[in-house]
Amino acid sequence: MASNNSKDFKWRHFKGFEIMRMFKKGQFNIWMYGNRNEVSFINQLFHIYF
Repeated sequence: MASNNSKDFKWRHFKGFEIMRMFKKGQFNIWMYGNRNEVSFINQLFHIYF
């Protein structure tokens, strides 16, 4: 079980890096209207509040 959870964590961690890399490359610019930034975009998508 522990190794399965470890693989899941590594995959989620990797996907997080990929999403941040996509932000830096400007691949989400079409959705960045008004005063939106990376944090507000993620909040709207996943309903995460910091």
